[in-house]
Amino acid sequence: MGYDDVISHLGEFGPYQRKIFLVIYLPMVSCAFHLMGGTYLAGRPEFRCLMPEENPDNVTYEENTTHPIWDNDTGTWTRCKRYDLNYQILNDKGSSENLSLTPPLVECDSFVYDESQYGFTVSTKWNLVCNDAWLKPTSESLFMVGVFFGVLVLGGLSDEYGRKTILIWGSVLQLVSSLLVAAAYNMPMYIVCRMILATTTNGLFVVSYVTAIETIGQRTRKPAALGNLFFIIGSILTVCFAYFIRNWRILQIAFTIPTLVLLVFIWHVPESARWLMTKGRLDEAKDVLHKASVVNKVELPRDALNNLLKTDNDNGETRSIEKTSIIDLLRYPIIRKKSLILFFVWFVNNATYYGLSWNTANLDGNVYVTSGIAAAVEVPAFMIMISTIDKCPRRVVLCCCMLLAGTSLVSTLLVPNDVSWPIISLAMIGKLSSAASYTTLYVFTSEQYPTTIRNVGVGACSAVARIAGVVTPQINNLSEISVTLPLVIFGCGSLMAGLLLLLLPETANKKLPETIEELENFKKSESGKWTIQKFKICKS
Repeated sequence: MGYDDVISHLGEFGPYQRKIFLVIYLPMVSCAFHLMGGTYLAGRPEFRCLMPEENPDNVTYEENTTHPIWDNDTGTWTRCKRYDLNYQILNDKGSSENLSLTPPLVECDSFVYDESQYGFTVSTKWNLVCNDAWLKPTSESLFMVGVFFGVLVLGGLSDEYGRKTILIWGSVLQLVSSLLVAAAYNMPMYIVCRMILATTTNGLFVVSYVTAIETIGQRTRKPAALGNLFFIIGSILTVCFAYFIRNWRILQIAFTIPTLVLLVFIWHVPESARWLMTKGRLDEAKDVLHKASVVNKVELPRDALNNLLKTDNDNGETRSIEKTSIIDLLRYPIIRKKSLILFFVWFVNNATYYGLSWNTANLDGNVYVTSGIAAAVEVPAFMIMISTIDKCPRRVVLCCCMLLAGTSLVSTLLVPNDVSWPIISLAMIGKLSSAASYTTLYVFTSEQYPTTIRNVGVGACSAVARIAGVVTPQINNLSEISVTLPLVIFGCGSLMAGLLLLLLPETANKKLPETIEELENFKKSESGKWTIQKFKICKS
């Protein structure tokens, strides 16, 4: 008997769990705000040079007298240079033999922006165009670097100091850094504060997700998967906020709302009982579970609770508490095999998901419409996932989704580059499949690791995925060679990842291992090999 037996008696998703979920899933909304919000905070609208004779206080973008201009040096149309009018004036006063000369081009030092697209953004505030255009993608890459370190650090800290403790202090850091971003007075401050903010986005997402997994029973993971619905809601709300709030400072402040709500209600959420047990704090774990039984209106006296939590080590022996770190992911053969496969799967899945999300330029319409469509595509993906996660083996769902994504993306090779709608349709099928697998992947990964190293394992996988987020824009740049080349790369990776998943054991409706030793016993009871019988099992 153990923790899972207690949860089965309490009710695997009763009023107690539902109240906790409403609070601990708020970081997932915040994660969507800050991860997707960069598109609007630093949105770069259409622009042109500000001419010397124009008044910057009342000039409009439509008064376009400077472009398009052909730049002989680069061989392209430019919006970053203008004719040197001073030269023209001097030329008019010169000899007649110079009247036919074309005035030289000079770099623009001020710009006029089309405010109908984004309003007031970081790009328009500090002129992140032309020679300074590199600052925008660099800031986003550094943001992803912050995410990378955040999922590593916060995951380990929550395993050491507790889920609730890290949720509180991580949210405080998120709130402070978010407000500092809104108050940034120059671009370096904006970049640094955004990097600090990034460490709390996916980091708290992972901690929340692991806490949810540890709060419900082993027979259902559907409630835990609802966390991705919160992320989807956050993505849609991001578009709505950005549409109505056209000032980047106010928009950044609006993104702090879920964090403020979390800090108000997190004090009413108890620490994870499963985590308390792994730390040997059994009395505290029993208090939490006893209060849960009261909220769920289940009769569970403390004596009965003691019997349910009784293990073989209760016979006079004290259970040793494992000290774990990220090194343990590669130290033990069983965990090393799982981790290397999951690292590759997460990398490919994240690259495919964000690669296709950032490829919305192929869709017609303004940025808010295209972004809304990209977010809406995830709704049917979520419905597919939520209807299969407790009925079909996790491995089967993941494998099918990734193989479907790979097949649809590789199939773009059969479509001529000048025919856009079939390519877009196949890419959206890949996005839908990738989004469905992304949701299931969190549940599947958390079940592959024992409790003592679960947060570190999920955090490390998420960190590897962030590396993909940094690399993905470079893959998308290959579209200059061929429109379908990035899609084919994502597709080939998805096919490989789908096949590698078959080497991992199925975890659906299995008792989760608490320690690394239990994981070894869990491995012995699972062949880890794919069979036709297992592949076909899906409950009606």
